[in-house]
Amino acid sequence: LAAANKASNSSRKLGQGRKKEDLEPSIDDSDEEAHRKMLAKIQLEAAQQAKNKAERHKRIQKNLLPIVALFFIGAVLFGAIEGWSVVQSFYWVVITSLSIGYGDFAPTKQETRLLAVFFIPIAVGVVSSSIGGVVNVFVEEEVKRANAKLMGREMTVEDLDEINVDGMEGVDKLEFVEFMLKTMHKVDQDLLDDLHSQFDKMDADGSGVLNKSDIELMAKKKLALRRKLVLAARGTRVGSTMVFRKKERTPSAIMKDIDLGKKKKAAQVIPSDGGGAAEP
Repeated sequence: LAAANKASNSSRKLGQGRKKEDLEPSIDDSDEEAHRKMLAKIQLEAAQQAKNKAERHKRIQKNLLPIVALFFIGAVLFGAIEGWSVVQSFYWVVITSLSIGYGDFAPTKQETRLLAVFFIPIAVGVVSSSIGGVVNVFVEEEVKRANAKLMGREMTVEDLDEINVDGMEGVDKLEFVEFMLKTMHKVDQDLLDDLHSQFDKMDADGSGVLNKSDIELMAKKKLALRRKLVLAARGTRVGSTMVFRKKERTPSAIMKDIDLGKKKKAAQVIPSDGGGAAEP
């Protein structure tokens, strides 16, 4: 009896241990790998954003550096010659470079007026270019965000109907790429039409695929067209038996012409009674 009770108690404890193990959630290796990949992706995106931010700040500083250098050089030159204070010098340089020009400060000496003739156009150009570069940095950033949002958007049935321009069942890779490029404002429809027209011209056999035979056929057509143009320029009417080209002369014909010329010269000389020669 004591042995039977001990066995039943041990079996009861074993069953409770199994139930406790079944109730505990088990973590699969695949779930851990997916969780690890997700964390790596988040860290990579954060690092990329930090890199883009640092690059953006660097580009902005690079565009603003010419403006700062221009303001400093102009203020030093004009302030030293005109005798202006630091505030007055920077004030005049800034309003002049921004093409505002209130007229309350103006160069009065001959040297500064001559210097202003060259300084003002350069300053306006540098400021305009630098401000345009700064604005372009933010515009490119917005375009990248819009493109990323577009690439991450899910495709709908309405999108498939819009992409499917040929009316056939399904959307092929070419249609999808053209739709995405037009949506991102990378290309317009006119450019795509020109590219399709160029492909049709190169597809000499009309098979829809470019290969070596198309290149050879195009070369033959160009050569035939060139020959027709050359024949037309020489006065040959293509497709007819009438030829207006001058007949080529053979060496025997040239020798005959030389002998005939000698005979004509000899016939022009008529001998007289006095033994002399008289020309008619």
